[in-house]
Amino acid sequence: MNYMEIYLNKIFKTSLRYNIDDYKMKLDKKLKDIEEYIAYLSEKRMQLKKLIDSISLALENKYIDIADLYNIRCAEEVHDNEIASLRNNLNQIEAYCAQIESKISEQAKEKMTIEKECHLIHYMSAVA
Repeated sequence: MNYMEIYLNKIFKTSLRYNIDDYKMKLDKKLKDIEEYIAYLSEKRMQLKKLIDSISLALENKYIDIADLYNIRCAEEVHDNEIASLRNNLNQIEAYCAQIESKISEQAKEKMTIEKECHLIHYMSAVA
């Protein structure tokens, strides 16, 4: 009976170690994928911010052009289709940029969770 118990314990430990190592590899891959996705989103956010700056500048220049064209000296509401189009475009891009920032935040939280799992698995591996 002792030999059987030793044999079963050995099989159990080997199986457990294999499963822990396999899970570690999966977590490492998932962590790497999240880091790459965060880098991609950050790059996209940076490009969108440049686009927002560009459209904001174009919008400001359009306001100046209209103020010069119509000799506007004080603040008043300006109605122009091109300005409305630029403003709508700017609002859409800013909303999309906010979505990307939200995704970055979600992925950062997910990364922290996976890192905690990795620490737990490393601890389990040391104990096993």
